[in-house]
Amino acid sequence: MRGGTISLVHHADPTVIETADQREETLGEFLASRARRASDTLLAGHAITAVLAAVGIAAWRGPLWDIRLGIAVCFLAFGIWGIADRDLLQHPTSPRRYQLGLRTARVIAAVCGFGAAAYLMLAVLGRTLGRIIS
Repeated sequence: MRGGTISLVHHADPTVIETADQREETLGEFLASRARRASDTLLAGHAITAVLAAVGIAAWRGPLWDIRLGIAVCFLAFGIWGIADRDLLQHPTSPRRYQLGLRTARVIAAVCGFGAAAYLMLAVLGRTLGRIIS
């Protein structure tokens, strides 16, 4: 709970506790906090493994290859976003061009990751529902 305060309010049921200013963490905030807590080795491992998996999936094109490719792109974007974000936080006095490049990489990784996740959800939904003819 971030900055949330707990306040007791009189109710008919004395065990009820209401919280003020409590909000759920969004998916973006959750992924950002996970990437910031992960080690550099883990983030690089995600990115490298995702690239190798994507190449293998694209070459083989077995069943559900597009879904597996979407998962690999999500992991690749997570690793790249985390590495770029960590470099931005660790080097706040770096040259302006370097920071601009890292911010651009972070934005591109986020867009690709969320795009791949959206495609993944729609592809799974489409496969689950099957062909619908009305």
